[in-house]
Amino acid sequence: MDHNAEPTTGAGPVIGEVLSADGFARAAGFLRERARPLERARFEHRFAGAPVDRVLAELDAFRNDDGGFGRALEPDCRSPLSSVLATWTAVQILDELDVPDTHPLVAGAVDWLLDQSVERDGRLVWPFLPPDAQQAPHAPWWDQGDPDKLATTFGGFVVNPGATLTAMLWLRASLVPAAIRERAAEQSRDAILAGLSAQAVNDWVSATHFAECEDVPGRFRAPVVEALSRWLPEVVPGSLAELEGYAVDALEICRPGGPFEEVLRDQLDLAVRHTIAGQDRDGSWAPTWSWFGAHPEHWAIAEREWRGVLTYGRLAQLANRGRLPV
Repeated sequence: MDHNAEPTTGAGPVIGEVLSADGFARAAGFLRERARPLERARFEHRFAGAPVDRVLAELDAFRNDDGGFGRALEPDCRSPLSSVLATWTAVQILDELDVPDTHPLVAGAVDWLLDQSVERDGRLVWPFLPPDAQQAPHAPWWDQGDPDKLATTFGGFVVNPGATLTAMLWLRASLVPAAIRERAAEQSRDAILAGLSAQAVNDWVSATHFAECEDVPGRFRAPVVEALSRWLPEVVPGSLAELEGYAVDALEICRPGGPFEEVLRDQLDLAVRHTIAGQDRDGSWAPTWSWFGAHPEHWAIAEREWRGVLTYGRLAQLANRGRLPV
């Protein structure tokens, strides 16, 4: 299938601003010529009908013998060691591909994640990184120079990554003991309802992942949906100027047909326009962050890898909303 034939596969009706055919072609060229093999394979599968097995083979290259994922799958941490950060990223890709629970990549990753949970202040949490990941180049926010620094940076790991991981555990319920799923859902609900900082962007992302997961039982999910429906319009940027900074992205937190689409309608349209305008001349989308001078030679590699990750992600988001050229 030619990449320009049906780029809106799986999308709803086209409304509002649409990425130009030239913009799509430049993004496709960037992914095919400069992205990692994984993002290249994801693009070819989603937009050109390539077999899913190719994506799984490329993802497997980031897997370790213990069943977890590492090897800089998440480009801001260059450690080869298995981590919750990388394994969470892998499971998100497997979910996107609808890979069944019986597949060894899924079963191994979920088993590994279950083994990484720890008790912290009476809660079951998943620390993002193992202590030895400190030895590899990494972004400043992944620093573990002090033993509790990472937990302090990420609020004890309760909402981020806890709420997202809880949604994943319910999606893969056949692999997860019911007691763990119930406990994780209860503490995620309570932590979100206790309130989130407007500046904690990834907490909002994780909270919406939890709220949008229909596999999570209503007694946990419904009060979070209700609260976020009230809070999100005040937190998600309502102007292009606000979107220029590090902010909650409506395209990232709002699933098409999900519970927040109506309350964020204006912000979604704004986010689409901002995304389309933000494409670079080479066809890619660049990260809005940096390592602030740390490990410059490794940041150069990470920045290039992020461009591939973000470019595939932006095309997928636009396709989901019918904003690619027909």
